[in-house]
Amino acid sequence: IIPLAIVMVSCSLLIFVNYFTIKIQSSSRAYVNGESHYSKAEKDATRHLTTYLFTKDSQDWIAFKREIQVPLGDRNARLGLLNNGAIIDIKKGFVAGRNDKEDLDAMVWLFVNFKKIPFFEKAIVKWGEADALIEKLIILGKEINRKTISNELDLAEKKVVLGQINSIAAQLSISQSEFSK
Repeated sequence: IIPLAIVMVSCSLLIFVNYFTIKIQSSSRAYVNGESHYSKAEKDATRHLTTYLFTKDSQDWIAFKREIQVPLGDRNARLGLLNNGAIIDIKKGFVAGRNDKEDLDAMVWLFVNFKKIPFFEKAIVKWGEADALIEKLIILGKEINRKTISNELDLAEKKVVLGQINSIAAQLSISQSEFSK
């Protein structure tokens, strides 16, 4: 009976370990996919803002505002998770971030249970850094829109602003890459 008990306990432990290994991998994959949506939307928003800067086409301004909502949604989810916000609001943030609805519970679970683990804690820090840069991009975008509407931007100023957009975008790329690592 002892060998049978050992086999049963071993099998139970193996099932337990496999379950959580798969759960952690699945949750991690959800975050990597989420970062992909975040990054793509940020790149699209930056492209639309740059185009708007030079063409004054209001459709590009509208597209900028639409695309920037993706990283803002994820930011809201991150802040909700850090501040013990309502799960429904956290999930709304993740949905705005174009994350798959089937992944939301796993994303919340991983964050709550691993936020103090060094590799995940570093990812959260990088996520926060990227969010701060997104905020700079939004502020710059609003300034571009204000000056575009009032026709205050000449070509030289547009080139300076373009440099600012490119600088923010380059910093964002670094933060996004670090998050994925």
